[in-house]
Amino acid sequence: MGEQDERQYHIICYVPMSAVETVKQSMFAAGAGEFQGYSHCCWQTQGVGEFVPDNSASPHIGAHNQKSSVVEIKLEMMCRASSLSSAVTALKSSHPYEVPAIAVFEMVSVDSLS
Repeated sequence: MGEQDERQYHIICYVPMSAVETVKQSMFAAGAGEFQGYSHCCWQTQGVGEFVPDNSASPHIGAHNQKSSVVEIKLEMMCRASSLSSAVTALKSSHPYEVPAIAVFEMVSVDSLS
């Protein structure tokens, strides 16, 4: 199966601004962000994340039982199936949060729809 025939995934995570470059570079090094002849591809949008850590949490930001609001980047990247496990492992190991919010979706080729 050629690179262009390999299944593609879309990885989405939320990263505090102070850690975006570190997370991006670790994911790129693991093979994420490559798509049809391009590398280091990602999409970034800024927003505000809110959360309340309970007593069982070990928050990187914020305090137990208090609402925190943090400026975060929604980071999105494409990733080939063969690099997915490495890319998610790199994301988790470079992300400062105790439990980063990560979503992974399998992509459908638009070429297969026509």
